[in-house]
Amino acid sequence: MNGDRGGPGIKPNGVQNGVVRGIAHERGQRSVTRSGWCVVILFLLLAPRVGRALWPSVWIEDDNYLYSAYLISRGEMPYRDFVQANPPLLEQAAAPFFRWFGPSHRVGEFLSSLAMFAGSLAIWFLGSRFFGWNAGALAALFWAWLPLGFRYHLFEREVFSCAAALVGMAFLVAGRKREFNLASSWAATVLAGLLFGIAFQFKQGGLFPCLASIAYLCGLREWRRALVLSVSSAFSILGLLAVAYGQFGPELILQSFLLHFIKGSPVPLASRLPRLFWEVGPLLPMTLWGLWVFRRRPAVLFPLFWLGFELIFSLGLSSTFWPHYMIPLQAPMVLLAGGVAAEAANRRLAWIAAVLGLVVLGVQVWKAPLYRMGLSGIRRAELRRLGSVVAELVPRGSRALICPPLIALEADRIKSFSYIDTLGFTRQLRWAHQQGRLLEWVFKTPRGSFAQTLGIANATWLPEAVDAVRKRRVRVVVPEPELPIGVRALRRMGFLPVARAGPYAVFFAVSRDSGEGRRRASGGGRTDADARGIQPGEK
Repeated sequence: MNGDRGGPGIKPNGVQNGVVRGIAHERGQRSVTRSGWCVVILFLLLAPRVGRALWPSVWIEDDNYLYSAYLISRGEMPYRDFVQANPPLLEQAAAPFFRWFGPSHRVGEFLSSLAMFAGSLAIWFLGSRFFGWNAGALAALFWAWLPLGFRYHLFEREVFSCAAALVGMAFLVAGRKREFNLASSWAATVLAGLLFGIAFQFKQGGLFPCLASIAYLCGLREWRRALVLSVSSAFSILGLLAVAYGQFGPELILQSFLLHFIKGSPVPLASRLPRLFWEVGPLLPMTLWGLWVFRRRPAVLFPLFWLGFELIFSLGLSSTFWPHYMIPLQAPMVLLAGGVAAEAANRRLAWIAAVLGLVVLGVQVWKAPLYRMGLSGIRRAELRRLGSVVAELVPRGSRALICPPLIALEADRIKSFSYIDTLGFTRQLRWAHQQGRLLEWVFKTPRGSFAQTLGIANATWLPEAVDAVRKRRVRVVVPEPELPIGVRALRRMGFLPVARAGPYAVFFAVSRDSGEGRRRASGGGRTDADARGIQPGEK
C-alpha cells in the first residue's frame, strides 16, 4: 500500500506533503506579487488619460470628426448634409453620447481615453502571449505614454481603429493559445474578423492589421484559421459597407473612398522619411533590435507584417503624410520594444541595460517637443466662453455662423459650410460624376501638391461663403485658416470683434449706425491678428 501511494519506505504525510505545501506557498506568493504589479501597471496605464483630461488646455487637429458625430446627434445626415470623408460608423457610434451627455468636447475626450486604455490592455495581453508577461506590461506602458496619445487625445480616427484591431488580434491569439475550448477558439477567430471589419469602418487603414493577422496565421501554417479569419473579415467589411451604401447610396463611394485619390500628388519619399524618424524617434532602434532578437520566434511575424503594411502605406501609397498616420505604425513597434526590453532584463546583461537606459533617456529628450505640443492648445475655460458667446449671438436653429467646428460644438450650433477642407473635393467629384467623367477625373487628371490641389478645390465654395458674409446671411464669423477673409476685410463689411481667446476672435455683424456692435466690441477688444492685419490662421 505504501508503495502504491508514496513509494517504498516513504510516508505520504511526511516529506512529500511538505514539498507540496512549499510549492503551493511559493506559487501563492508569486500570484500575490503578480497581482500587486497588475494594480501598479493599471494605475500607470490610466494615469496619462486622467492627467490629460485634467490638463487645462485642449488640443485638436481635425475637429471635423467630432463635430460630424454631433451633427448626427442633431438629426443631420452624413454625405447629404455634410461631407463624410470616411465610413460613418465611428460618428454614428459616438452620436448617442452627445444626446446623453450634451454637446461638449469632453464627450470625444472620454471616448478617446476609453479607446487608448482598451488598446493598452490589448497590447499588454498580446505582448504577454508573444514575448512574456514582463514584455507585455512594458509594451502597454510604452503605448499608454506615447506622445501621440497626448496630441490626439480628442477624437482621432486612428486611435479608435487601432483599439478595435488590437482587441481583435487579442481574441485571435487567445483562441490560438487554446485559452478557450475548441468551439470558442473558432468563435474567437470569427469575432476577430468582425472587429477587424469595425476597425476598417473607423479608418480604412484598419485593413492593414487584418492583413497582418492573416499573414501571421499563414506563416504559422494554420491555413484553416487563416481562411476563417479572411472570410469573417471580408464579411464584416463588405457587410457594414453594404448597410452604409443602403443608407447613403453612391455618395459613400465618392466621399469616403474616391475623394482620397484626388488630394494631390504623393509627398516625395525624401520628405516623408525625416518626418517619420521624428515621430517614431528612438523606438526605431528598439524595433530593429527586437526583430533581430526574436527573429527565430514565430510570434515576431505579426508585428513584422503589420509594420511592413503600415510602412508601405505611409511611405508609398498615401498621397498625404500626417502625424496621426504614425499611431497604428507605432503599435507593432511598442510590442517589439517591450519584448526586447524584457529580454534584456531577463538576461541581466549590464551593457544591454545601459543601452536601454540611454534609449529611454533619448526618448524623453527626443519627444519633449511632441509632449509639449500635445499639452498645448486653447484653454478649456476660454473654449467654453467662446461657445457661450456664439450661442448668445446665433439663435438656435439658425445657421448664420462660420467658425471652427470645435467652437460650434461647444456653442451647440450648426454652422454653415461644414468640413470645408474637403468640401471642395466633394463638389469636384459630384461634378465629374454628373458629367460622366468620374474615373477620368479621379485617375487620369494630373494634380499638384496637396496645398495646390486644395486651393483649386476651394474655389468651388469660397465665393459662396464670402458672398454670404458680405450680404449678412452669416452674422457671426470666427476666422479660420481655410476661410481666407482677413480681419480688416471683416471690419470693412461691418463685422466687429466681440470676444477673443487664444488664436480665435468672434466677429459679429452689426449695423453701422448702431451702437450694439461697439458695446459688444468693448468687451472683446482688439485681437492680436487685427492689430497686425494678418490673415486668420497665421501665427
